[in-house]
Amino acid sequence: MSEKAKEVIQFGRWLASITGIEVDYQDERYTSVEAEHILREARLTDKKRKAHRDKLAAQILLSAYLESGCQGTMEFLGIEDER
Repeated sequence: MSEKAKEVIQFGRWLASITGIEVDYQDERYTSVEAEHILREARLTDKKRKAHRDKLAAQILLSAYLESGCQGTMEFLGIEDER
């Protein structure tokens, strides 16, 4: 597991302990790739794609979470893990 993944888990545990609310994790590994694909199909310039990529990736992530009925996972999976 990467250091960044460990940081995310540690932060999630801290946040849950402070708020008393369970933390869901949502897989976001491919949202930037999907966003890039959508922006390329829209024929945006490199500069415009770069300006919008992270915003669109965040929208894709949120949409996936909401469409799942707000069912993330309590289990954190790293890129090397399988579901």
